[in-house]
Amino acid sequence: GLIAEICHRGNSHQKEMCYDSSIRNKTAAKNNGGRHMLKTTELFINELKERDLKYRDIRTLQDGDDLVEVGFNLDSTRIRIFFDASEKSVALRCFEVTRVTEEQYPNALLSCNELNNKMRWVKFCIGQEMNVHAEADALVDETTAAKVTMELMMRMASIVDEAYPMINKAIWS
Repeated sequence: GLIAEICHRGNSHQKEMCYDSSIRNKTAAKNNGGRHMLKTTELFINELKERDLKYRDIRTLQDGDDLVEVGFNLDSTRIRIFFDASEKSVALRCFEVTRVTEEQYPNALLSCNELNNKMRWVKFCIGQEMNVHAEADALVDETTAAKVTMELMMRMASIVDEAYPMINKAIWS
């Protein structure tokens, strides 16, 4: 059914994109100026505006997904929000919580595992380019997209802010 379809799409989407620098390759050159954004994206943007929150960019990806980029006061940390073209799911990604070296990798991995056991809502992992990522996914529709995405975004920002010193302590000890 619906969940199997979205899980399959999410898994193939993740393999296809790898979520590191390949995001730049996956992004279409066009901005949303020449295309109407997805209804779920539009509802979320309206929610941001109602709360007087800023977003950095909206782009349409080659597969029809919309990408909204928001920034927080975590150095250059940005949360990227992918609204699925089917308008049935949303994926939030914070790609560069911190970067690790090969020597730091074992401690960083242990730290990610510890955070994944301790914290709800966000999953931590290490990408192919040795960046610690924070990830969250949710099923949405037009009635839930704005509120669910906003709640996950705020939780992710708070959790990443809390986790950042823990990860750095682990990798530098």
